[in-house]
Amino acid sequence: MLLFVAGVAGFATLILEVLGVHWLAPWFGTSALVWANQIGIVLAAMALGGWAGAIQTRRVSDCTSSAGRLLSIAGVLILLSVWALPSLFVWVLPEDLRLEEAARIFFQGSLSASLLFLAPPVFLLAMISPLLVEARAKERSPGQAAGELAACGTLGSLLGVFGGSFFAIPVVGVRETLLFTAILLIFVGSWLARSRKALPVSAVALALFFLP
Repeated sequence: MLLFVAGVAGFATLILEVLGVHWLAPWFGTSALVWANQIGIVLAAMALGGWAGAIQTRRVSDCTSSAGRLLSIAGVLILLSVWALPSLFVWVLPEDLRLEEAARIFFQGSLSASLLFLAPPVFLLAMISPLLVEARAKERSPGQAAGELAACGTLGSLLGVFGGSFFAIPVVGVRETLLFTAILLIFVGSWLARSRKALPVSAVALALFFLP
C-alpha cells in the first residue's frame, strides 16, 4: 500500500512539473524564462517539503494517516487552482500590454503563478516521502524502506513524465489531466487516512471533470 502511495505522489509531482508550463502558457507563453521559473519553484518546494516532512515524522503518532491527509489536501489545492487560475489572470493581465513590458510581466507573472498554484501542492507531496519511510521502517530496515519507496516514487515520476508528455497533453488535455490528478490524490489520500470527509470534494472534482 505504501509503495503504491509513493508512486502516486511521484506521478502527481511530475504531472505538475511537466504540465505546469502548458497550464500557464495561455497567459505567459512557454519561453525559457517561464520554464526556469517553474522548474526552480518546483525543486525548491520539493526540498522544503522533504525537510518539513522529516520534522513532521517526529510530531505525529500515525505517519500513514498524516500522509493520507497531505495527499488529499494537495488534491484539493490542485482542484482549486484549476478553477481559480483562469479567472485570476484574465483579471490581472493588462489588455494593452506593450512589447517592452512583456518580458518583465511574463517573468514576474509566471513566477507568481508558480508560487501560488504549483509550489503548495508540490510542497505537500514532498512531505509525504519521509512520513512513508517512517511508517514502512516499522516493517523493514530504514535503508530498505527508503530504497523501496524511492524506487516506486521514481517509477511514478516516470509515468508522470511520459504519460504527461505523450498522452495527457496531445490526447486528454492539460485541464482534464490536472483534474484527474486532483481526483486521484483526494481518493487515495482519503483511503490512506481512512477518512470519508474527502469524498464530497471528490464528487465536486468529478463534476468539474465533465464540464467543458
